[in-house]
Amino acid sequence: ENKIELFDDRATRSNVLAALENLLDYRNSKVNGKNGGSGSVRSNGEEDTLLFYYGGHGKRDEFCTHTTCEAGDEEWLKHNDIIELLERKFHGGKVWALVDCCHSGGFGEAVMEKCNASNRSLNVQYGCIMSTPAPYTAGEEWTMTECFI
Repeated sequence: ENKIELFDDRATRSNVLAALENLLDYRNSKVNGKNGGSGSVRSNGEEDTLLFYYGGHGKRDEFCTHTTCEAGDEEWLKHNDIIELLERKFHGGKVWALVDCCHSGGFGEAVMEKCNASNRSLNVQYGCIMSTPAPYTAGEEWTMTECFI
């Protein structure tokens, strides 16, 4: 109930965003005492931590999903789409983003751009661990992922 894994043909842009939104809605219902949640454990979810992991292909400001890489039927998953969703639905929590792909540092840059644009007033605290700086490509073996496994 607290984990989502999307692989291969299930890892489309729309499925990733919908699954993340559903997870955050579930979390918010538990924090706020709705839909069977007690709401008494924490008042605002400040102690909640979300781990966002992406391993695959990437560009400086977006991730490749199954349908964008294989068929080209759907637009790439933009870093800002993920950040906007987290900012809208994950108030008070902490997000650790582990990103292992070419140009993975671009996700950290997108977080910093959002932070600077909002006068350093984000709803979420972010920690980003990236396999490469934004302008660089990663190796072919996803070595950062292998270190975690």
